[in-house]
Amino acid sequence: MFEPTHTYPAPNTYSATLTATSDFGCTASFTDFVYAIGIEEIEIEELTIELFPNPAINELHITPNFNGSCSIFDAVGNVVFENILIYNGQNLNLNISNLAQGNYVIKALSEYHEVSNSFLVTR
Repeated sequence: MFEPTHTYPAPNTYSATLTATSDFGCTASFTDFVYAIGIEEIEIEELTIELFPNPAINELHITPNFNGSCSIFDAVGNVVFENILIYNGQNLNLNISNLAQGNYVIKALSEYHEVSNSFLVTR
């Protein structure tokens, strides 16, 4: 039994014909359309979210390298800020003067990935 394969040069619709010949010289052919789709290598950039200053006192500057949203959690997992929109390369200044001293985690979501970082609030 044979399993023929063929690689097409580009995504497109192609006419493909398969011809089989028996040991006795009889032939049969079948033609159909083949829909070749491209397989592209996608380089996924590492997602980062920079926080400055860290430790912070009254204001935290958030700079992501992707578009998405983020939420901030205190040390026991309570949400202190939720669904903050962030944009690739744009610095977001967040007023954190109402946060108690301690450790916090920021979780940011892009379309397909999640990245987190932590920061410290001091007084």
